[in-house]
Amino acid sequence: MEAPTIEAASGIRFDFNEGIRVALPERPSGQWRVRLSDADTGNILYETSIGAGQVSSAKKWFFRGRIEVFDGDRSILDHSYDAAGQDVLIRFHIGTLGDILAWFPFAAEFAARHGCKLTCCMSPHLIPLFRDAYPHIRFTTPDDPDDRIYYATYKMMMYFGDVNRDWNTCDGRWLSLQGNAAHLLGIE
Repeated sequence: MEAPTIEAASGIRFDFNEGIRVALPERPSGQWRVRLSDADTGNILYETSIGAGQVSSAKKWFFRGRIEVFDGDRSILDHSYDAAGQDVLIRFHIGTLGDILAWFPFAAEFAARHGCKLTCCMSPHLIPLFRDAYPHIRFTTPDDPDDRIYYATYKMMMYFGDVNRDWNTCDGRWLSLQGNAAHLLGIE
């Protein structure tokens, strides 16, 4: 994936494409201090000092993340996830009908809850099943060129063997297909 999509102060870039991502430019001297946290619980997920480079969260599933960047004690960036009015992409990584039929209502609910402009990427054979019923959702295929700048991206798929829980909140085998979608997108 390319550089984070959102420009912020001091040349910093960030987004929530497959987790929190923050890119920090070179500094003439000293280091940036970066803190990634859960905006709802206040739990700090990662904190570091870095001269230049990229910092990313390990967790790729939805949570309302918060990004803080400091120059010494001075706050340069303080942004909590807010997808209202933003372009968000949900990728359905398989072309089977049953999984996507189970998952798609959760994608639509995600768009409604967050007020985002949702794009769903899926097999071209499946798009006609959803397009007319969900006119507020944009559809694309993995082969379509897509030059939109997304604020956030999520992958909808079953994650087996994800022992660190980077891609889902729990072992997908413990949940139904709908339960997996709910966990991935933070819809309880």
